[in-house]
Order: sequence, then structure tokens, then C-alpha cells
Amino acid sequence: MKMKESKKHLLQHLQHQKSSFTSNKREFQILQEIIPQLNGKNHVSKTTVIEETVKYIETLQKVLKERLSSPDQNTSSSSTINEGINDSFDNSIIDSISNSSGIDLHQLILSSCLLKAGLKILRRREQRLHLKRIRKSLRQ
Repeated sequence: MKMKESKKHLLQHLQHQKSSFTSNKREFQILQEIIPQLNGKNHVSKTTVIEETVKYIETLQKVLKERLSSPDQNTSSSSTINEGINDSFDNSIIDSISNSSGIDLHQLILSSCLLKAGLKILRRREQRLHLKRIRKSLRQ
């Protein structure tokens, strides 16, 4: 009896992992559509999606910091922005941001969500590896 329950539990776990994998794939597709450097490109690796997402977030932070520190803005607000921004970024990202109406709260929230999604994707990658180990043990 315990063997059946154990197998049932493992099958439920596999089903849950499969739905997580599908959700993970969807999140990568959404990220790829949001990031200007990746939008419209086919066959982009997950690593590239994460790297470009991080670059895009850093660029948003840099542009926001520059706009907050401009003479017509309150400079005390700029101290809340992360100081460790990487200067290696693609200028086309800056151009696309600069051509917009400006950085607002919505874009700041978007960058935060992108970072959270990237971290969630990395956790799901670990879950997928765990799922493979479970499947392998079921076959034995």
C-alpha cells in the first residue's frame, strides 16, 4: 500500500514540476519580448535572456540616476538608487529609453519585476535538475 502512495506522490510531484517548467518557459518568452535587445530574435538562450535583462535593468537604473541628479531635479532622491551600476551597456538601450517620455515609476517597477523574474527562473532551473533526478530514480 505504501508503494502505491509513494508512486502517486512522485507522479503528483512530477506533474507539478512539469507545470512549473511550462510556466518557466512562458516567463522566458515574456522577458524576451520586454527586453529591447531581444525582442523579435529567435532561438535566444536562457543565459542570454538573463544577461540582457540584467543589462537592461542596470541601464534603467543609470538613466534614472542621471535624470534624478540633473540640476532641475531634487538631488537627494538620487541617493536611493543603487550606486554599483555597471558601465558596460548597449547604447541602443539608452537611446530607446531616452527617446521615450522619460523614466517613471512604472519603468522602475518593471525593472524590479524583471530582476525578480530572472531570479525566479534561476530557481526553476535548479528545480528542473531535481525533476530529472526523480525521473531517473523512477526508471530504476
